[in-house]
Amino acid sequence: MSKKRKMCVFIAVFIFIIYIARVVYVNANYDKPHEYIYDKGTECIYNDFKYHVKQHNIYDGDDEEFLDYNFNINRGKNNSPTKYLVIELNCTYVGEQDKEKLSTMTWRVQTNTWHNGIYDVKYSDNINEFTPNQTKNIYLCVGIVNSGYTIRNSHWNNLDNLDYQLILRSYPEIVILKCGD
Repeated sequence: MSKKRKMCVFIAVFIFIIYIARVVYVNANYDKPHEYIYDKGTECIYNDFKYHVKQHNIYDGDDEEFLDYNFNINRGKNNSPTKYLVIELNCTYVGEQDKEKLSTMTWRVQTNTWHNGIYDVKYSDNINEFTPNQTKNIYLCVGIVNSGYTIRNSHWNNLDNLDYQLILRSYPEIVILKCGD
């Protein structure tokens, strides 16, 4: 083996060792996030709001009951089969501001730890502004797409029975509201 080749192998091994040492160091010193899991119907207080999940249902996009919710859904987005998960959530503002907006921008829905094919949390119109101690039922809508790459057929055929969870926060604390029993 030439001197140049030995030097390249040495540098590659050295970089690999440094990389492994850094991974071990970060894992040893990284605080694991604490998980707060709330069962369906149990109250959760997070960011000056009190939440509890009342129910959830799966709908096809043309179900009359689903259309009554009037979600602003962009149905032309894909050609894959899509169903919609609607979560009814009871929210009460318990903070001290005169008005507060409820933000769902960072929320996501998953089933166990799987969230492939579940996208775009939307909520019913005109529900995001609260006054102190005001309680509202809000309805969240999440699309579930079967594109052939995201959901196994066994899951697609059994969407009604999956264990859905609404993730309000994922770091540094994990706040999970279970949607099913």
